[in-house]
This record gives sequence, C-alpha cells and structure tokens, in this order.
Amino acid sequence: MISSSMSTEKHETDYRRNEGTYVCLADRVFDGLEVRDEVGVVVRGGYIEAVLPEARLPRHVPVLNLPGCTMIPGLIDSHVHFMRWQGPFYLASGVTTIRDTGNQLEWILARRTEWKTMVWPRILCVGPMLDGPQSGWGISRCCKDMDSGVQAIRELAARGVDGIKLYAGFPGEWVPRAVEAAHAAGLKVCMHCISADMLDAAAAGVDELFHLDGLMERLWPGHPPGWLDLWGDPHISEDLGRQMEAADWISRCGAVITPTLSYYRSRTGPTEDLDQLPEAVCRWFLDVSDRPGEPDKIEKWRRALASVQGFVRLLADRGVPVLAGTDVPWVLPGSSIWTELALLSDSGLGPLWALRSATSESSKHLGLPKLGLLEPGRCADIAFVKGDPTQAIPERPDVPLVIRGGKAHETSLVVDGAEKENADPASDPWGSELIRRSRAMKRGG
Repeated sequence: MISSSMSTEKHETDYRRNEGTYVCLADRVFDGLEVRDEVGVVVRGGYIEAVLPEARLPRHVPVLNLPGCTMIPGLIDSHVHFMRWQGPFYLASGVTTIRDTGNQLEWILARRTEWKTMVWPRILCVGPMLDGPQSGWGISRCCKDMDSGVQAIRELAARGVDGIKLYAGFPGEWVPRAVEAAHAAGLKVCMHCISADMLDAAAAGVDELFHLDGLMERLWPGHPPGWLDLWGDPHISEDLGRQMEAADWISRCGAVITPTLSYYRSRTGPTEDLDQLPEAVCRWFLDVSDRPGEPDKIEKWRRALASVQGFVRLLADRGVPVLAGTDVPWVLPGSSIWTELALLSDSGLGPLWALRSATSESSKHLGLPKLGLLEPGRCADIAFVKGDPTQAIPERPDVPLVIRGGKAHETSLVVDGAEKENADPASDPWGSELIRRSRAMKRGG
C-alpha cells in the first residue's frame, strides 16, 4: 500500500513521528480548489512546504507514494456532536477537523485540548447549544430571557469557544442582541432555527444556518410544523416562487448554509455499516437510533431529501456558501461525510463543488487559515482516496492513509485500535443524553 525510498525503520521516523522532510505523491492532487496533475506535496515539520511539479521535487528525501489514489486536503465536518469513540472513525475516513456544534462545556473543552495526543481529528467547539427558557435537550443551556442569553454568550466567549450556537427554541426577538454580543466578542453565530424564522435570523446577522427546517412558514404559511411535513409533501416543489425568494433573501444577507443532507438520508432506511463499530458502540447506537419503519414515512423522507437538494441547488446558483456537515451522532462518524458530499454533488453541483464544501469553503468560513488547502504554509492535513473522487464522489471510499499535522496514519491500524478508545459510549455527555431521551420516548414521555 505504501512505498518509500527509505527502510521501514526510517519510514517510521520520518512519517509517524512528524520529523524531517518528505514528499507525497498520488495519481492526481485536488488542492481544495482544483485538480492538479503531475505534482507532489513537500511536507516539512508538520506543514506543507511546497507543491511542485514532479520534476522539481527534492531528491534524497523519503517519498510517500500511493498509486491509484487521489490526494486531497483533510476533510472538515462542520456539524457534529462529538463522543470519544468517534475520533478514530473520523480520521480513518480522511476527516482531520471537526466542529462540535453543541456539547457539555467542560467536557468538550477538555477534548479540544487533548486531540493532539489522540488518534482523533482537530476539534473546534461552540460549547453548549443556547436555547430558550425550556429545551428538549438536557445538554443545552437554557436562557430565561434576552439578558441571560447575552450573558451566556459573554461567558462562553471568555472560556475561549470557537463560535456560538443558538438552538431551536431561542426566541427570534432575542437574536439581534445575541448576534451583536457574539460579534463584539469576535465570534460567529450559527443557528438551528425553528422558533426564530430562518430568514429573519439571516437578516439579524446570524452567520450560518443549519438544517433548513426554519424556512417552513416562509415557504408554506400555515403549514404543519416539522421538516418532514414541509419538505416531504409531494406538492412542495410545485410552486418554486417562494423557494426562490427565500434563496434570494439568504444570498442578500450573506449567510452560510450547512444543510446536513446525510441526516435526511439516514431517515430513508438503514444505510450505516454497523459492522465497523466496536460491539459496545454498536449496541449503544442501535439502542438510541430512531428510524422510521413505516413505508409511507420512509417515502416521505425520500421526497424531503430530494426537495432539500433542489433548494441547495437554488442557494448554490446564487453564490451562497454551503458547508459539509453531518449531524453525527444521528449518522456514523467519518463515513457520513462522504454520504454528505455525494448528496451535495447529486444536487446538480458536481463533485468538485462538493469537495470544496468540506475543504476550502469550510476553512474560509470557520476561520481556519492553516487548513482546507494543499498550499505552502498550510498544515499537512492530507487524505489519500482510492480512485478519482473529483469525477464521482464515492459514498463508501477506500482511504488507505491519512496525514494529520504531518503524521501519517494507516487507516486500517486506526480502525483496529478503535475498540480501545471508549468501551462505554454512554459515559460521554451525548451518549448518556441519547440513552435518556431514547428511554423516555419508549415510555411515551
């Protein structure tokens, strides 16, 4: 799988200990923007030193050559809820950076600190989701009024979070002041809109909008609530006028969209490859997963997915930035980013546009100037993918090797070690939260 100009012992020194200079080669390179042929990437001290034509690459240094592969920047999943067992699965799928969009503050800050010592991706975090006076999630931070919401933002900013997330019950009338407080602290605001209309939130300066279920009243006034009831209605696409108006509004406001299409796909039937999971994690996942079993409901989710893909195309046609995010743990970590990219590509936007959504576009919006591109000065976060994902996105790719910060990891070894990562997923905040919610739903509570 890996060829090197050095011995096995030297290979270990140069690649896995993040020392020295080496060259990466593959059949082609997607640099985060475009495809480049017959070039190699020079890595030195954990960073990319140069991207050069093969004839100009330095000699007498180790060469990491994976024929039959495409070299891409390490992928960025912009919407996850992290648990420790997930870390190796992200890395094994070529995901070298994640943004946690809601978790217990002390716990996720600790995980953000320790990722360098683990076989995990880099971690960004927003702390807890900020909600209104009541929340369906115990992991949220409830705000009794607008002033307490602003105070929560200031406290989170003082703790050093990477952004602020407003959740579904955060009242729309509070949003302008919340955005003002976050921006004053130098933080962007992302939001899952339901109580707040998505277009009003965009006009109030919310930087990033999740899931697209906050468009319901604008697209279909008086329609029953719920993303499935709206997007899955067979008549939703008959009148595109409202959708085009909504897309125009979002474009004018300058908001970014993270649609999490892979969540919709997960509702259409079992798509996860659970065989890859450690036994304890598999039992936990099956216990907390809520999949629609009725054929008519599954068909409605399929229509919903197609409708949302059509709206994403309207956004992209207007130049609205779209980021790749999966909403793990409702889908599996790592592999779901490829499902997301395939669905974005199938929206009519093509594989290059989709790949940018998880590389250069995400790094730009998330303020990560050292990630997302294969160019000099960027971190050496690199994934090798079998075949050519720039022509067609594989939902189940073969990623034999990933580099995070200059250190190479053979993904087969990463997955083999995942069993040891966390034998009790319920011990993490989201693990216990989902168990609690699942048991309450089974009791009818």
